[in-house]
Amino acid sequence: YYLSDVLYILDFTCTLISVSRILKQTGCVAIFTNTLCVLQDRFTRTRIGTGEERDGVYYFTGVSAARVHRTDSTKTSKSELWHRRLGHPSFRILSALPVLDNLCFDSE
Repeated sequence: YYLSDVLYILDFTCTLISVSRILKQTGCVAIFTNTLCVLQDRFTRTRIGTGEERDGVYYFTGVSAARVHRTDSTKTSKSELWHRRLGHPSFRILSALPVLDNLCFDSE
């Protein structure tokens, strides 16, 4: 995942992100509690980062840019996308759906 069209301020000692922008640009999900914020991939549910609340601001630590970039660079096939959208039914079930009959469903 990466953000585009960002504002860089040289004098800032931390990085501020817009929750709205990161959710729109990456398709991630943000889960907020009174003490934590968790960013995770919407489809794989892989945790991307966790922030702790201090004085009304959530501070993120340990976000691996390499792991995030690798996740963003993978391509998902149409059959895999439908498999995820429909709640992970077996590929045998998916191949039986008439609407999806022109897609190749492979269990690998």
